Amino acid sequence: GGLTLVAGLNWMAPTKPSIGVHPAGGLEWSGTPSEFRQLTLTNNNTERAVCYKVKTTNVDRYFVAPNRGTIPAGQAVTLKVGLQINDTPAANKQKDMFLIQCAWSNGATTTEELAGFWTPGPAQSQIFKHKFPSTILEEEHSTAGASEPTPPATDVAEPEPRRPPVEGLP
Repeated sequence: GGLTLVAGLNWMAPTKPSIGVHPAGGLEWSGTPSEFRQLTLTNNNTERAVCYKVKTTNVDRYFVAPNRGTIPAGQAVTLKVGLQINDTPAANKQKDMFLIQCAWSNGATTTEELAGFWTPGPAQSQIFKHKFPSTILEEEHSTAGASEPTPPATDVAEPEPRRPPVEGLP
């Protein structure tokens, strides 16, 4: 008896999906409550959809909308991330983190289906994870002792240049 090799049997589908995250290095804030940033997630797989979920270490300070969803194969979604309050002591301004998790989709699209997808969730070996920091920058001009709140930064209305949105997505 000899050993017979069959072409193609060695190929294995990736166990974890891969997504691109922009900006990859994290989010920066001037510290003004009600600031918003965009976070773009790109499905690097051209054949399968992925489900994603975004978590933060401080749910009272930040919100993400939508915080879970499905990314079609080869497409991207843009999420809205907001700073709700800035109650961070100077020593903790770089300790908040975000975690993005994604796994191959089972077809879940509705809020209920997505909640069920993550509870109890896919096996840890099948989840792609990306962590990044959220940094509240020091104010250039000290307002110590001021009795009125600092007005919103003027650059909030003019966000940094972003990648163009993917056509056909909400």
